[in-house]
Amino acid sequence: MRSPHAVERAFPDISTAPFAVPSGASPELVADQIVACFRAVAALDRPATKVFDAFTAGAGLDPLDPLITAGSHIAAEIDRGVAGRARNAYHNSQHLCEVVLCSLFLGRQAGLSHTRLARVVVAALVHDFRHDGTTNAGQPFRLERLAVASARPYLARAGVAPDEIERVAAIVLATDVTKGVPYARRCFRFQHRVGPRPEAPEEATGDLGPLRRLATDPETAFEAVLVAEADLLPSVALTDEHSLLCQQRLVRENGRVGAGPAEKLAFLDQQSGGFLVSGFFEPNFNRLRRSMVAALPGRPREQKAMKEEARDILLEIPLFAGLGRDLVGDLVDQATLRAYRANTVVMQKGDEASALYVLLSGRVKVFSADDNGKEIVLNELGPGDYLGELALIEDSTRSASVMTVAPSRFLVIPKASFQAFVISRPSVALHLIGALATRVRKLTEEVERLALRDVYSRLADTLNARAVEEDGRLVTDPLTQRDLAALVGASREMVSRILKDLKAGGYISLDGKRIVIHRKLPERW
Repeated sequence: MRSPHAVERAFPDISTAPFAVPSGASPELVADQIVACFRAVAALDRPATKVFDAFTAGAGLDPLDPLITAGSHIAAEIDRGVAGRARNAYHNSQHLCEVVLCSLFLGRQAGLSHTRLARVVVAALVHDFRHDGTTNAGQPFRLERLAVASARPYLARAGVAPDEIERVAAIVLATDVTKGVPYARRCFRFQHRVGPRPEAPEEATGDLGPLRRLATDPETAFEAVLVAEADLLPSVALTDEHSLLCQQRLVRENGRVGAGPAEKLAFLDQQSGGFLVSGFFEPNFNRLRRSMVAALPGRPREQKAMKEEARDILLEIPLFAGLGRDLVGDLVDQATLRAYRANTVVMQKGDEASALYVLLSGRVKVFSADDNGKEIVLNELGPGDYLGELALIEDSTRSASVMTVAPSRFLVIPKASFQAFVISRPSVALHLIGALATRVRKLTEEVERLALRDVYSRLADTLNARAVEEDGRLVTDPLTQRDLAALVGASREMVSRILKDLKAGGYISLDGKRIVIHRKLPERW
């Protein structure tokens, strides 16, 4: 058992007894100790990042552990002010600890961006308490939690298995002691009655932009926020049907009545005839609005231009070449265009296969990860490549996860459309067989490389293969040590030691995240 004396030295008024972590502790125990650390953050006016870093160092925890990584990002978000108000608003620090637990649980899902996870979860939960108050305009409002029954569909849509949903409920769902009713601590609504039902409420224009397409009740409106964040938060599995539903509904605004800490979406209360305003305490509403613009389809003219571009790209891909513009155009008309930011999980291993993804621009990595977050990169794909075809042919689940490494655009062809397309055109089926055979051969070569060559040889091969000449130098594309470790199937620590030795020997130098090769790498390390 190791005691984190660093915490004690940095903040003598913090009791470090709960922070001791035994060697080889389970993720659950580590999570418990992280929560104990954040309880101190909630109780004392101390920088969350400093307390957490001191705790991590003193407890001897691996800073690269997924739980520690998630916790450090949460601490940074608290210090940056996204959840800063929580420290003052929560009289019971247990609320903040539940936020941390929820974040840590979701952070264990392979491939999630911890930075994005911390922002979305913490921002959504900083106001997660029952509160009666007034807006900036002096008008009353109530913020309350939604019922557990409302939270379960969100967790299911986020890809959490049914048995895991119950586990989440046990961790992040609390019971209201006054009524004995469980409430979800992820979902909330902001309601404000603004008088009688208006005779002709005006449709929101300009001010809310595409938010007017949101749903007309609090629970579905929360789903619409998930629509806005779908391309940014990989754990949200957005279906085309749900997206279409949210596009078809309208939300009406009543002249910005009761504007307060957040923008508002208004809907009619059918029972009382009153006019309710539902809003979300999103710290940066403009960012949410921009996300909504990216998540929802553009104007018809823009969509037409983008689909024309997609058709031209498809005609240059061997799988679709020679089919003619009309046939490819018919297929594109049945497809959906989607854009993802860098470091976004597009699909996860084990997910149900529902579409073929054709990469129009950008770059992605195909990888597999274990429960501890350790991953190995199986392949990297660029424009013109397609993915997900194996699961569609087998009618099975995804065999690997896919994450963008640069901003990327996809043409998503529904499963039924693609299967009908293949059945009616034998040439496409033959090309698919050839492409799958090529991938099997490459994977076989990769297995041999991992099994028969040592870590240094694999790393040297990777650096040489990725180096391109730039101003007389051989320079790799931006890669972190973790990226290299995943590519060569080794630990980050081993990769770090090799790079350090190569740098000391004058073979390489570091230019940010890029590696500059000055002379031929040695045969052996």
